[in-house]
Amino acid sequence: MREWIPSKAVREYMEKRGKVLSDFDKAALAWHHPDMRFRERTATLKKIMETTQDRELAGQIQERLAYDRKCLGVFFEKREGMVFAFCAYSEEDREWESYGYYASGELAYDYGKKSGGRFHLEKYQIIRGPEDTKEEGLDIKESPMVNALYYDEKGELNTYFSNEAEWTGKLEEDNPRRFENSYVDILYPFRRGDLVRRTGSTEVGVAETERDDAEYEKNRVKWARRREMGCCNEYDETYIVIEYMDAQGRFSHTHVPAAEVEYAELDENDPKGEALQHASWLLKGEGSIDAFQMVCERLAAK
Repeated sequence: MREWIPSKAVREYMEKRGKVLSDFDKAALAWHHPDMRFRERTATLKKIMETTQDRELAGQIQERLAYDRKCLGVFFEKREGMVFAFCAYSEEDREWESYGYYASGELAYDYGKKSGGRFHLEKYQIIRGPEDTKEEGLDIKESPMVNALYYDEKGELNTYFSNEAEWTGKLEEDNPRRFENSYVDILYPFRRGDLVRRTGSTEVGVAETERDDAEYEKNRVKWARRREMGCCNEYDETYIVIEYMDAQGRFSHTHVPAAEVEYAELDENDPKGEALQHASWLLKGEGSIDAFQMVCERLAAK
């Protein structure tokens, strides 16, 4: 269970309830696993393909691996009207910045790896037809991006995006019958108001999810029915909303897969701790709006 689900709390809860993952579930979890690099994810899927008794799943994985090879191969092809860009993440500005354009993907990769941080390569089609050759001062950023590769600090490929290669066989985007999109019945113990964090992160937030076990089980039945109906993007069903607070006492939320959520404890040195605790109590129906407003105003005034 550990290799498929990063969260210790979720693993323990699933084991306590006797939940067993199918090969189909494992393939879906491997595809979405936050800590798996592309190479590791490919090896894991290949191993599942070679050992599973599920012929439909084996066929889907074979299609996926073939399509991945095609997309990565076409990225580095040099074709007329194509240009490559290297973008690096700025920790100071907390945004991606472009560092120039290159004639080949290999050259862009070399510069990206030398940056020492996370980076990605982009491929643009700046000439789409004979008439485009007459234009001067063409803004590359206004041209369509057809492919992108995303790398970690060591130059290891994480994932990619491609509009260059056509879908093959039954490999259709948002097809809920495929392992890449399928709903996985991840049992999670978190309830509304719980203090949580994302695996690999120390930032504490408040869970905005089901109030109690009864509401949770009702949603599980709904998700299972949606799967039977063939609804799309069903992997997203078991995402948990986490509310985070900034230094000014303002909240914003993000959606995190349940398999990547852990319980969290407040740091006594965190100036937001008191406000987060009151937010937790409030969502659990144990606090008061007046008290919550007071601590938020006190935080904002610091």
